[in-house]
Amino acid sequence: MLNCRQALAAILLAASMTCSQQSAANEAFKVRFTWKIKGEYAPFYMAQAKGLFSSAGLDVTMAEGAGGQAAMAALMQGQEDVVVAPGVYALSTVTKGMPIMLVSLLHPAAPLAMFSHADTPVRVPKDLEGKRIATSFDTFTNYINVLCRKNNVNCDKVSKIRVNESLQQPMFMSRQVDAFGGYLDVDWPLLKASTPAELVYIDLTKYGMIIPGMSVVASREGMAKRPDALRKFLAAVTRGVQMTRANVPEATDVLLKSWQVPPARNVVEEQIQSAIDFIPNVPDRPAGWIEAATLDTALGNMVETGEIKDRKPVHEYFTNDFLPK
Repeated sequence: MLNCRQALAAILLAASMTCSQQSAANEAFKVRFTWKIKGEYAPFYMAQAKGLFSSAGLDVTMAEGAGGQAAMAALMQGQEDVVVAPGVYALSTVTKGMPIMLVSLLHPAAPLAMFSHADTPVRVPKDLEGKRIATSFDTFTNYINVLCRKNNVNCDKVSKIRVNESLQQPMFMSRQVDAFGGYLDVDWPLLKASTPAELVYIDLTKYGMIIPGMSVVASREGMAKRPDALRKFLAAVTRGVQMTRANVPEATDVLLKSWQVPPARNVVEEQIQSAIDFIPNVPDRPAGWIEAATLDTALGNMVETGEIKDRKPVHEYFTNDFLPK
């Protein structure tokens, strides 16, 4: 007859074997982000923490990245099943001939903004005239002329000071420039936490700066070979978005467990809240649903900036076929 210690050991062994068998039975699925961990990735970590991937029969591993080019190369080589990337980068990559597609667009408009001091504010695009703004090799700089055209701003009256991206905030804080561009779901909470000065921002998405942001990208080969796995993954992500929207503090706790050197908790929570607010919550549409008109506008802007030259028909850039119905 087993004593209590032996019985407990047997139970733990059985549980361990069951978990191992379940893990072995689940289908491996690899996800690569194009950048280091940040607040907008919270729905993916929430889905994993809540067991949504494993319940769907997937053994999902998620890895940080160091840029879009390396992530897309890994996708094409079959090292990754999907890449979480800025949609605008994916559009450019498709235009260049890479056989990939957007399968989910969580941020139809990336949460781009311009930050300024309250005593010299940029509250509407017209306020840019006469201001000194920091520019760099970034998304905002690429589209500044589009913003001017759409809002009747004379861009010749805007002093654009080209600097390394890492110097934009220091120059702004030392008043060497009046404003600089960034992301509401990343830069704005960090900026506010760095100074007691009163700052303001302008949400550029409300003024025609429609640049597709966070998206999920798959290769055409991967879509053909593993359609069911992709559907299961996107369904779990959709649920992860819902759970994050319903409980941002919990999503913050979940994300912080995977973030080795995170900002302050209140900053992360604000980042997640802002990121989730920019995911459309449309009745009868899953998170990530892609509208052709959104991509059509974005592609037009990309042609205007010279980012792409010969655009393809819009249906070659995306599919909603793998999103939950």
